[in-house]
Order: sequence, then C-alpha cells, then structure tokens
Amino acid sequence: MKKQIIIVICILLAPLVFLTSCQSAPIEQTFSPSQIVAAFYQACKSGSYDLAKGYLSTSSINFFDQQGKQDPDKSLQAFMEYCNNSLAVPELSNVLVQGEKINSNSASVDTAFVYQKMEPNFVPHFLVKDEKGWYLDMVSTLEQLSNDAPKNDFEKELANSGQWLKHPNYGNVWRPKEVGYNWQPYCNDGKFLSTKDGWQWESERDWGKRVFHYGRWAQAGPLGWVWVPDDDYAPSWVTWRANDEYVGWSPIPPGFGLNDKEKSFSPPSNAWVFLPTREFVAMVNSNDKSTYTKSRKPIKESHTYVNNTTYYGGVDSYQGRLVNNALSTSFLEERSGVKIVRRILSAPIAAKVGEEILQNTRDRDDDDDYDDYDNNYYKGKKHKGFIPPGQDRIAPGQAKKLGKKFDRPGYYYEKNEHKHDRFLDKEERRALKQAIKEEKKRDRKDRKYNKHHGRDD
Repeated sequence: MKKQIIIVICILLAPLVFLTSCQSAPIEQTFSPSQIVAAFYQACKSGSYDLAKGYLSTSSINFFDQQGKQDPDKSLQAFMEYCNNSLAVPELSNVLVQGEKINSNSASVDTAFVYQKMEPNFVPHFLVKDEKGWYLDMVSTLEQLSNDAPKNDFEKELANSGQWLKHPNYGNVWRPKEVGYNWQPYCNDGKFLSTKDGWQWESERDWGKRVFHYGRWAQAGPLGWVWVPDDDYAPSWVTWRANDEYVGWSPIPPGFGLNDKEKSFSPPSNAWVFLPTREFVAMVNSNDKSTYTKSRKPIKESHTYVNNTTYYGGVDSYQGRLVNNALSTSFLEERSGVKIVRRILSAPIAAKVGEEILQNTRDRDDDDDYDDYDNNYYKGKKHKGFIPPGQDRIAPGQAKKLGKKFDRPGYYYEKNEHKHDRFLDKEERRALKQAIKEEKKRDRKDRKYNKHHGRDD
C-alpha cells in the first residue's frame, strides 16, 4: 500500500518538476548575440520575466540569486523591474543594438536606450555560447570594472563604498555597492533643505557629501545610476517641475550646462520624483530624514505628472557660485499654506576632488558690504579666521572662527544672521528719523532767515 502511494505521488509531482527545470534552465535558441540582447529587453519591457530569464546564462542566474539572498532589491526580479521601468516610458524611441563583436565562444554588443532629446548612452553587453546557443553574461556586463587604480584619497575613499567602472561615454564612473537596482539619486536616502543657495540635498549616506554636490548622475542602462566625477560644487544637481499640487525633481546628467542648455533639458519620465506640494514642504521643514518615500508617486505614473507640470530649471550661477533656487520658496508657501524653514548652515561643506579642496561659499551674503572682510571690520588686530579681500574660499575649519563680532555693532557671521537683519532694520529706521529731523531743522533755519530779511516763505 505504501509503495502504491509513493508511486502515485511521484506521478503527480513529475510534471511540476519538469516545468520547474524548464523555467530555471536556459532556453535553446539559434538567435545571434544582437537578437538575444534585443529579445531580453523586449521581454523585460513586456513584463515577461520568465521569458527574460531564459536568455540569461546559468552563471548570471546564480549571480542574481546570491545577491537576492543578501538584498531583495539586488535580485533578478528587482533588476528586471528596473529594466521594465526604464523601458516602459513614452520617451523611449528604441533599444539600439550595434557594434556586434563575435569570437568563438564569446561576444559583445553595444546597447543603448534611446530617449528623445538625449544622446544614446551605449553600454557593452557580453554574451557566452554553449551547445544550445548564445546567452547574456550579466556578471561581466554589470562588473565592467575600471583598469585604472584609484589615484587620490577621494577615489580611494569612494572605492570602499562602491565600484569604479569603465563607461564608454563618460570614462571612469562610480556606482555605490549598498544600494539596489531600483535605487535613484536624490530620492530615498535623504531630504532637501532650504538654504541661502537654494535647495540643498542632505544625504544619509557617508559618501553623500561628495557625490550629491560634485559631479553628475546618469542612467547607464543595466548599470543603473552611475556618478560621473566633476569639480563644480552645487547644493544639488537637480532640475525642477511643479504645479499647484505637485513638485518634481530629476538629476541633471553630464553634458547639460547652465542657462540656455538647461532650458531645453528634458529627462525621461522615469528619472523624475514627484510629491504632493504639502508633503514636499513637510519634508523640507522636518528634522527627520527620508520622511517622504511613502508619498512618492510610482515611476510608471511619472509621465502623467511631467505632462501636467511646468519646467522651472535647476542650477544657475550667481555672484561667482552655483545655486539651485529656480523653484522659489514663496511659490510653494502660497500653494501649501505653510511657511518654509530656511536653514542657516554654520560651516561650508568641503570635499576633495582630485588634488584640490573645493569649498562652498554658500553662507556668505555677497549683497552686503560687510563681506569684503576688511581689517577694519574686526575688533582689534587680524585674527586667525581672517580672509583677505578677494579670496573667495574659506579654509576648512575656519568657518566657526568667523563667528567673531565685527566692529559694526550687531553684525554676526551667518549663524546669527537674524540678529544682523534686525540690526539693519533698526539702523534704517534710525537713519530715516535722523533725515526727517535734519530736514525739519533746515526748514526752521530757512524760515527764520527769510523772516529776518523780510522775505516771504
């Protein structure tokens, strides 16, 4: 009786075992390498994840399985979801496959997602061949490490938190290790602050002080978001869209400058993050980080918000420094009914890029004559925190020393700026009263003189 039961169970389970083995094993095909790459992304775009999995090599499937055990956002399902979000947008014109190079058992195919108004961004895809045909080797495709060893402290520090890759368009680029495939810069690991230089991104990541203020972020096909180094500092390298109900922002990629170039900049909809206006203002005013991720609109719905919002721009040059204040706080305050808290940062952020220390000067009020930093503005002799006239960089560690009182009463460096504003208002009122008093005094003298000489008023 037991034997009969066992036989019946085996008969029932046999089809299930067969189907499972068919799904996990690569499918047999006779396509060329270019056709395999195109078919893989077409399957991702249509949501046919099992079909897409059949175009991958066994080593690639095992690679994703091992990653998925450590972090679900690094699994094969997460990778295919990222590809689906990148491809299922109206701005996608084509998946361009070219430059096929075939050896005996290996091949490479240059592939790019072609979006409207953006240059193709090619990434080599590697394939391997067995007795059944060609299969995508995503391990080699995703791990295109740079051959150049880190040259300075800045590159070595980032190498501990990510990977330096070789990109055909941008050269050496950096990708963080601790994030998954659906991660996006300026999205879910920090928040925006309202500062004197506009919208500044405050990151939770240890490496955020460098990569969110210097350089640009770009979508690189299967590599996800990669950071392209640069020396220019900005509070955040994003551009803005908004209407009465929603606020959206998107990273500004390499190749787009300021002013005229940026006005025609149109990122694909999957690069935008949209929040209700009140939620955005609550995020800016909150002392907590990452308080808005649940309110973010899904990527697949972003194109709807892009079409119904106005483009405002992003980074611009102002008095020798870069600012990001195209989206005004007054606009958001009117539509949310909430006053936005403006943060006064006590010390500028310093970051090493190459061999040079670049210093942000965002906390200096260049509209005031007091920023000439003349010797006469200080009490007594020149102290260690003194900045010579014409020098527009603040050495690291000296910002706090500039909190000393100047000779002009009531003026303090940035962290007591509100006292300075009250002092100026008081001085203006005093000057106005004095001017009125002097005018009345002159009038009295004139009337007295005219009366003494017999003249009419």
